[in-house]
Amino acid sequence: MKGLTINCLGDDRKEEAYELVKKGIMHNMMSHVCWHVYGLLYRSDRKYNDAIKSYTQALKRDKDNLQILRDLALLQIHMRDLHGGLKTRHTLLTLKPTVRANWMGFALANHMLNRHSTAIKVLESYENIGDETDSEYELSELVLYKNTILKEAGMLSEAHDQLMENEAKVCDKLSFHEMAASLLLDMGRNQDAAAAYRKLIDINVDNLKYHYGLQKALGLCETAQDRLLEEYEGLKTKYPRSNAPLRICLDFTTGSAFKKCADVFVRKFLRRGIPSLFSDLKPLYTDSSKVELLSSLYLELHDSLEKTGCFPASDTEPEPPTEGPMVIMWLELLLANHYDRTGSPLEALRCIEKGVEHTPTCIELQMCKARVLKHHGDQQQAAQVMDKARGMDLADRYLNTRSVVYLLRADEYEQAERVVVLFTKEELTGGNNLYDMQCMWWEVETGNSFIRQRRYGEALKKLTAVEKHFEDIHEDQFDFHSYCLRKMTLRAYMAMLRTEDQIRTNKFFLKAAQAIIQLCLELHTNPPAVDDPEAEFAGMDDKQRKKALKKKQREEKKKAEALDKARAEHAKNKKKGPLDEDPLGEQLLQQTLEAGVLVTATKYAKLLQQAWPDQVVTHVLCYKTYLQLGKHLLCAQALLRAVKIDATDPDLHSCLIEFCLHVQANTDIQPVVAQVLSEVVQELLGEHAGVQALSDHYRCTVVAKGSAAHMMAAAKSWVVLDASKLNEAAQFVSNLQGSISFDQAIQVHQLLEGWLGANDERTKQYFQACASKFPVATYFNPGAAPGEE
Repeated sequence: MKGLTINCLGDDRKEEAYELVKKGIMHNMMSHVCWHVYGLLYRSDRKYNDAIKSYTQALKRDKDNLQILRDLALLQIHMRDLHGGLKTRHTLLTLKPTVRANWMGFALANHMLNRHSTAIKVLESYENIGDETDSEYELSELVLYKNTILKEAGMLSEAHDQLMENEAKVCDKLSFHEMAASLLLDMGRNQDAAAAYRKLIDINVDNLKYHYGLQKALGLCETAQDRLLEEYEGLKTKYPRSNAPLRICLDFTTGSAFKKCADVFVRKFLRRGIPSLFSDLKPLYTDSSKVELLSSLYLELHDSLEKTGCFPASDTEPEPPTEGPMVIMWLELLLANHYDRTGSPLEALRCIEKGVEHTPTCIELQMCKARVLKHHGDQQQAAQVMDKARGMDLADRYLNTRSVVYLLRADEYEQAERVVVLFTKEELTGGNNLYDMQCMWWEVETGNSFIRQRRYGEALKKLTAVEKHFEDIHEDQFDFHSYCLRKMTLRAYMAMLRTEDQIRTNKFFLKAAQAIIQLCLELHTNPPAVDDPEAEFAGMDDKQRKKALKKKQREEKKKAEALDKARAEHAKNKKKGPLDEDPLGEQLLQQTLEAGVLVTATKYAKLLQQAWPDQVVTHVLCYKTYLQLGKHLLCAQALLRAVKIDATDPDLHSCLIEFCLHVQANTDIQPVVAQVLSEVVQELLGEHAGVQALSDHYRCTVVAKGSAAHMMAAAKSWVVLDASKLNEAAQFVSNLQGSISFDQAIQVHQLLEGWLGANDERTKQYFQACASKFPVATYFNPGAAPGEE
């Protein structure tokens, strides 16, 4: 017990606590208390597998100890040892059948294992026993949870009957109606389901799920445009103040009907001065026909408003009123966003300038200008404009956040740090506070900025912090395992468990893992030079040496200041955690290099395979990692999985060519493995006779797509297979007719420089063509600054 008490006094006394508990076990190995305490120590250090082993040893000494059984059950569900948890829950129920939590725990354990019929029987047995102390809410949750299990088991009719029979017991009426409507729809009772969804729409007309359910119940799809339009015309009349019916019509209508509906929707938002109008319309921009109709609509509205001061007459507004003075400004903002989306940055900037002349204090115009500059290649000016927008409302946290993101993308880390601390508790750097808030956008953006600046230690520190956040989120569920059973929040508990199982499907984890793997591969290919104090001064004269020494002293001073800031923050922080002795990540980088950067890359590759198995980039990164490790079978596995997702992916195509050539050229592979790889290569090649045939077919295919990324991949493989085709490949990749962004154009230009040289006429011509196509991009127009005011 002394060891358990000392364990709570801090991390610096952990070893003493473990030694004391081990002494206790040595004195009496048959004591269940000693083994239980040993398990509690492991649990506090998140060593759950060791804790489970200790609890198991304790149960061998006292198999009916309820406290140890409860602790073991919590760890088993936390570690998703479902079969072990089921056995433990059954033991608890057998020993203590009067405790409701034991019944619920056993039912949940069966549910987690998809043993639906057993879970239902357990709940029914508890219902038959009854408990007078159960509140109305608890009985309601029991009914709805049982209904959820019935539905998952495919017993739709029984689920619907059970729900209707217990309607009076259900307190959560909204959930009742939602579940009833969903069951009716799944049962094929479309008429009843439509009535149920109409009732839900009466409750909340802006819930899009209800609208999609109604459409499905009516058996309508986008091909039944007239029937859908008729249905939603009725909803528009019934709910004139709601935007949902107006917006949903834009999804399924086409042609003149679409333009008419869009006209009504756009006028309403412009008059109200709603800045999010374009965000609402953005999903429609995937349809080129709708983009043309929207463009003509915007211009018609703009021309009429400039000439007459009112919108043009329409079927819904035969005599439009004179518009307020602010409408023209919101229309300029809408046009600017439209031109930005359609690739006309100069037109977008002109619209923004008109809007600024009309209303100089409009923050949204400055934000739109920053977005235009960012999208089209002027990161520095974009950061300045966004910071100007932030300065127009210093109390707006969103503006502060956007300004920080733009500064980081312009690699202005020091300024971004000064801005972000304005909304953190710490006055110096705010780093600890941002970490405590699990501010993953900051860590991802900062990490990527550090990679571009080749500050690899700091990048690794920021990016690995994202994974620590997900580990913490996973740990945070522990306290809910017992709480939710006591409070009968069973449906929410099951939803939480399933969410936790998929927690790394978050986009921030994907971005961080990608960056870490790519960084590790770069460090493996180009490891940092060994730090020799005299090597960097070799060949310098006294003047140069003195200058280099001053530079090094400045760097050392910067490191010392970073550590001093960390210590100052630690001293001021009321909740003092461990001091960060490695604020620049140098120790972390050194440890990663010593352990092997590919070990870290492999760890994150496996995590990506678990969380993002449906993404080509996952398997491409796995392939690149395993290739460096020489694990050819795992490389083949990754490529086979990627081909099933998207065989035309440009990064994948380069990997396919590389792998096929590698297998053919490598004679050191064991015969058994070589035979398997030969079969995999044949499967990857498919109907093509060889690697050259695959490359030729891919090159012919991507011409039709017109994608710059695909054309670059095709050109690279062309040159790899036949170096004499370099001129043809350069001409092929120089095509600017297809869809190409400014960053892809930069990659093509750098590729041409590598192939032909910077002074080659073809490289210069491509650069000039890009300068005309991307007038805002500073890479192609270093002297121009169209974003300046």
